[in-house]
Amino acid sequence: MDGDDQLGDIFIKEAIEMMEVDNQIMVVYGNGLKFGAVDQPLYVLPFEQFIFLHFNPLFVTAIIRRTALEAVGLYDQNLSKLGLEDWELWISFGERQYKFRKLELCFLKIRILNNSRTFQVANKNLDSIYEYIYKKHWKFLFDSYEFLLAQNRH
Repeated sequence: MDGDDQLGDIFIKEAIEMMEVDNQIMVVYGNGLKFGAVDQPLYVLPFEQFIFLHFNPLFVTAIIRRTALEAVGLYDQNLSKLGLEDWELWISFGERQYKFRKLELCFLKIRILNNSRTFQVANKNLDSIYEYIYKKHWKFLFDSYEFLLAQNRH
């Protein structure tokens, strides 16, 4: 999380309790609240890998098992200058069919600045980011489309 964001105490407790009950859960996340240049709730979609292949609906702050991070090799350093390295991480977790769970809490206050890194770096590099991620995860993307097509045939 960014240094100027604010994390609610109850989220950590409830996320860890959820993970202790089900050791298959690798990522716990929730909703947020934007403040600063924009003041509005940030509702995050329930995890659906096919959606995550097309855009990043989850902000970077989540409780993640260390074993999951170690299995994928942490953040992809090739995206550190382009941005959205968290999005690639979620896709990597999805490839391994890791379980995500959403707590229906507004647990994080995210400061929005007009000159933030997302606006200045990631948004300007979206074409390069998409190209990199889709080349890296092409098989998973292909398999996801193939699965979707097979479901629609029935």
